[in-house]
Amino acid sequence: MDTASSLIGLGLLLVFIGPILILIVQQNKQEKKTLNKLKTISRDNNLNPDTTELLENLILGLDLKARKLLIVNPGKNPEYNILNLKELKEIGLSTQKDKNPEGRLNYISLNLFGVKNKKLDEIVFYNEDDENSLNAEACLVLAKKWENLIRT
Repeated sequence: MDTASSLIGLGLLLVFIGPILILIVQQNKQEKKTLNKLKTISRDNNLNPDTTELLENLILGLDLKARKLLIVNPGKNPEYNILNLKELKEIGLSTQKDKNPEGRLNYISLNLFGVKNKKLDEIVFYNEDDENSLNAEACLVLAKKWENLIRT
């Protein structure tokens, strides 16, 4: 094998592998940036999340010691809500299905209610209209996981 064919092979390898490596690096940067947002908001509100979940359209942090749930909608100016779980009286998993025979899920959310069935918040895990959502089955598993975490 001569040097020219080795260099051509190496060049082709870089052409095909290079974009994948760039995407992985960009995704890691974005994840670190999102995690830093969560840490900053937690620190500003004296929270120490034991369990966290980073999704494209949602960041959740649960501080078991303080019994508080941090819900962050990421973006350039992240909006957040801190729920005191001591005020939580009921939690319910809500799903909506298509009217087609397959019965695909369109919407998955956790509804959090306080005293007198006052709705405290709704955590949307999946919305078919949102292009950032994962697949519905994965979001349903995550929603059930967080329902169990919040209940305990």
